[in-house]
Amino acid sequence: MELVVLSLVVAWRQIGMGHHSEVVAAINPEYLMAGARYLYVATFFFDGSVSVPKLSALFFYARVFRSNNRAFRTHLWIAGGLTSAWLLAAWISTILECRPIAKVWNTALPGTCIAQFQWYLSTAILSCMIDFYILLLPVPMIWGLQASVKRRIYLLVAFMMAYSVVVLSLGRLVAVAQLIPVMSQDLTWNFVQYGYWTVLEGSISIISISVPSCIALVKALRDRSRSTVGSGSKGVGATPNNYMSLHPSAHKIVKSWQKGHASSDSTDKLISDAHVSPGEYGHRRDTYTPLMVHVETDIDVSWLL
Repeated sequence: MELVVLSLVVAWRQIGMGHHSEVVAAINPEYLMAGARYLYVATFFFDGSVSVPKLSALFFYARVFRSNNRAFRTHLWIAGGLTSAWLLAAWISTILECRPIAKVWNTALPGTCIAQFQWYLSTAILSCMIDFYILLLPVPMIWGLQASVKRRIYLLVAFMMAYSVVVLSLGRLVAVAQLIPVMSQDLTWNFVQYGYWTVLEGSISIISISVPSCIALVKALRDRSRSTVGSGSKGVGATPNNYMSLHPSAHKIVKSWQKGHASSDSTDKLISDAHVSPGEYGHRRDTYTPLMVHVETDIDVSWLL
C-alpha cells in the first residue's frame, strides 16, 4: 500500500506538486485535476498503510504476552475494533466525500462536498489517539513482570521504540492543523509539508513494527553462524580432559610426557601403575589407549553482524 502512495506522490510531483497552482494552471490546467485525482486515490492506500501496522502491533502483543489476563485481552480486542472501525469510516467518508465523486478533482461540476481538509484533521486526531492507546497497552504487563526495575525499564523503552510511529502521527496532526486555513487556496504548493508527514508515517510505521521480527532474524542467523563454526572445530577422539576423567592415573603420563621422559621403560611403568577396572569401560590392565592431542579454536563471529 505504501508503495502505491509513494508512486502517486512521485507522479503528482511530475505534473506540478511543489509549484504554485497558478503556475501549474498556466502550463496545463489538466494537471490540477490530475493531481487532485492522484490525491483522492492515494488517500485510500494511505489509510490502509497506517492501519495494517496497528493491527500487526496488536497481533504482536497477543503473541508475546501469552497470558490469561482477561483485561489485557479485552483491551486488545477494543484496540483492534477501533482500528478497523477507523479504517472503514475513513474509506466510506472518502467515497462519499463529494456527490458526484468527480467533483473531488473537478470543482467546476455542480454538487456538494464535505469540508475535505477538516475531515483530514478529524481522522488525524482519531488515528493519533489510537496510536497512543496501542503504545500504552503493554505497559501494565511489562511493569508487572517479576524482574528488576532496570530490566523492566529496558523492556518498556524497547517496546516504545518498536512503536515509534506515534511521533510521526503527532507530526502529521500538527501539520494538518497548521495548513487547514491555506490548503484549499493553493493545493499544489501547500500540500507538500503535509505530504512529507503522510509518506513518513506510512513508511516508518511498517519499519518500526518490523523491528522485533528483524531482531529475532538477526539472532537466529548469528546463532546459526556460531553453531556452524563450533561444529567445524570439533575433533575426533577423546580430549585430554575426558581421557584423564576416565583414567585418573593418566595425569602422571601427561606430566611425565611434558617433562621429556620418553624412554619405553618409564612409560611402561607409568602405564602399569594406572590401574583401570575392567568393569564399566571394558579396559584390561595391559591395554594401552593412545593419548590424543586435541586443539580447539573458539572464533567469535558476532562482529559480522
